Amino acid sequence: LPGLVDVVLGYDGRPAFLMQLPSPGKCELLAAFESHGEVFVPFPATEMPWALPRYQNVLAALEDDSELDLFLDLAAFYGAAVHLPDERWADLLAAWVLLTYRAEDVHYLPLLHLHGVPERGKTRLAKALAYTAWRGFVAPGIREAVLIRWRDYHRATIALDMENVAKQAVRAGVDDLLLASFERGGSIARVLWPEKGPGRDMRHYQAYGPTLLVSNVGLRPDSALATRCLQLVLPEAGDREFGYPATPQDGLPFRERLVAWRAKTLGQPLPTVAKPVRRRLGDITLPILQLLELVAPHRTEVASEFVRELEKEVRGRRGESWEGRVLEALVGLAGEVEGGQILLKRVRERVNADADPTELLTPQKVGRIVRDLGFRVHRGVGGARSVVWDDVAVQAAAAAFGVGIDKSLRSLSSLSGTKTSDHSDYSDAPARGAES
Repeated sequence: LPGLVDVVLGYDGRPAFLMQLPSPGKCELLAAFESHGEVFVPFPATEMPWALPRYQNVLAALEDDSELDLFLDLAAFYGAAVHLPDERWADLLAAWVLLTYRAEDVHYLPLLHLHGVPERGKTRLAKALAYTAWRGFVAPGIREAVLIRWRDYHRATIALDMENVAKQAVRAGVDDLLLASFERGGSIARVLWPEKGPGRDMRHYQAYGPTLLVSNVGLRPDSALATRCLQLVLPEAGDREFGYPATPQDGLPFRERLVAWRAKTLGQPLPTVAKPVRRRLGDITLPILQLLELVAPHRTEVASEFVRELEKEVRGRRGESWEGRVLEALVGLAGEVEGGQILLKRVRERVNADADPTELLTPQKVGRIVRDLGFRVHRGVGGARSVVWDDVAVQAAAAAFGVGIDKSLRSLSSLSGTKTSDHSDYSDAPARGAES
């Protein structure tokens, strides 16, 4: 609804619409709202599984609270909940939660993924985040119909706490919901009435919204979901003592202040900030930095530097994937380039040399991975398949996957007769089309 700030509890304890007025920082409470001939009323409080802000407390925050104090209090709240691996994470988490209240104003909203061995505080942190985020709650389980409706009806912040959240999401049929949740406008479809025929058999649901994943198992570095997430692994806390985990009532005062902040800033454009890194990580962290620039500009550069450090970790994880291993093998065989080509058999032998016997890659699998990396594969004399070497493409892929390259690689083309591409920026060189 235009101008809708949130649904809050009115003086009578019933849900009502909190609407933004044209005057800065002014709001009104409506029991119902009419638009284009339709009358809208809030859902019953029992149908919204998060603590609803109280109108009188939102009004108080509108008068007295400052956005910097709110940000600092949130960062302190998350920092006190668990032992974070780096204190700068508290700033990113606070900015992410603030961003959930302005999600309609950004193109990307990254998923948060907390993972690692048990008893590190993942659930504790997830509760602290969920109970302060926009319409946030910890889902008691993965039920496709329920999760889809919570997101479609409310754009709620959904926190899923599972042993292996990626695998269990696939089993429950909500993996597409997770994948589509990070980009504004993301939607999913379900066939509900097959008997009605084409064009009338499906319904589309809104999938975009804040998502928090908690799991004992990390995501595959080469998975689509991993590229959409900010991944946080909590370290061992040692002798540090913590209080009881956060409850919805602990998060409610923050939520009331956050709703007031949304009422003040709704409709205001976010500041322009330089993207900290390239590729997907730069896309999904840029809105967080824009939010920081709005509420705590003195923390923006520190956070940008932290994102650049996280980007190195991301490249390291990519290097551990099968694509990374194949690329590492290919780079390691640079000295065997003859006539601008390397035998695919040699790449497979090198990849499988240290692999578990149950995980050996077949020639077909290696060929598919090489093509997926953007390299061409040709059949030579006798039918033997070879990878066409391209210095620029190799260096661009190696940079993306964090694979080290010998400094002499740039001169290999002159030694082996390789024809290189004419791209001058290795980090942005596009992938080559695959040929069979």
